[in-house]
Amino acid sequence: MKKLMVLALVLGIVGLASAGLKITGYDGSDLKAGDSVVLSIEAENLTAAEYAYFALVADPAMGSITGGVKGVGSITELFGGAYLDYFPAAGLAGIDGYIGDSTGATLNGVVVGQINLLVNGDKSFKVDLLASPDFATFGTGDSLMVNVIPEPMTMGLLALGGLFIRRKK
Repeated sequence: MKKLMVLALVLGIVGLASAGLKITGYDGSDLKAGDSVVLSIEAENLTAAEYAYFALVADPAMGSITGGVKGVGSITELFGGAYLDYFPAAGLAGIDGYIGDSTGATLNGVVVGQINLLVNGDKSFKVDLLASPDFATFGTGDSLMVNVIPEPMTMGLLALGGLFIRRKK
């Protein structure tokens, strides 16, 4: 009986973690420092039981996440980062808000659009969509890996350094 209860709890948390939310707008192409991408958070059959607070975060040294415009969901709101401290996202920055609808409708489509992701660094990095119904239980709704290629000058310096190391031997 205990194992069944633990399994139900784990499945409940996994269900919450996915929360029917995904990050869209990035096709996996290579980016470089200074490039930007417009992202969206989309709902797929998000039920009233899955309405959640969310945070879209990344390492601020690698990428800045700003903006956001409310999409579907009559009580979907953006908080401008005011509640990021409540999420297990130490050292990360981004946007946050609440996704839901006052009628209890199932949500489909863009719930938050026009989110700007600006690449700051020269290394690939991860963007996480965190979700919580109550700031007590947290899950990663979705994540994506942003592919960053170093600028040509950096590549040239690395090659030059490799030549010097080889020459010393």
